[in-house]
Amino acid sequence: DAAWTEAFPAVVYEAEFLDDTIAEFYEDEEAFQRIINAFAFVAILIGCIGLFGLVSYTTARRAKEVGVRKVLGASTGHIVARFTREFVVLVLLGFAVAAPVAFFALRAWLSDFAYRIALGPGLFALGLGVSLALALATVGVRTYRAAAADPARVLRAE
Repeated sequence: DAAWTEAFPAVVYEAEFLDDTIAEFYEDEEAFQRIINAFAFVAILIGCIGLFGLVSYTTARRAKEVGVRKVLGASTGHIVARFTREFVVLVLLGFAVAAPVAFFALRAWLSDFAYRIALGPGLFALGLGVSLALALATVGVRTYRAAAADPARVLRAE
């Protein structure tokens, strides 16, 4: 500090660590990441609520079919699998539309960085797996309740 004052008496000495300087470069990216995470959480939550509503509507509309299938000997697991299959197809169709858009958007965004990750199929397979797991959990809960209901009571109400 004394050597600086002797060499440059008109300039105030301000020490900075290199780590702090490098961290400042990434502050915008970290803020952007927090915003993206928040929006992703809200989008997933809205998607699950919408899927739950769609499953509830479908099971209510097809309650008589579920009751007849139960009376004719279908197991609860078979009925749940039948309903789940329809929604898995919808999730796969949505993924087929969203994956190419996400690939090109991520590739364009990552091209601005000096160091970047490779966008391999594993990353998208993980996204598909998580999407299917959330859809199966959402659909499974509601369809199990509908399939486990007493068929006599359901058919009597229709």
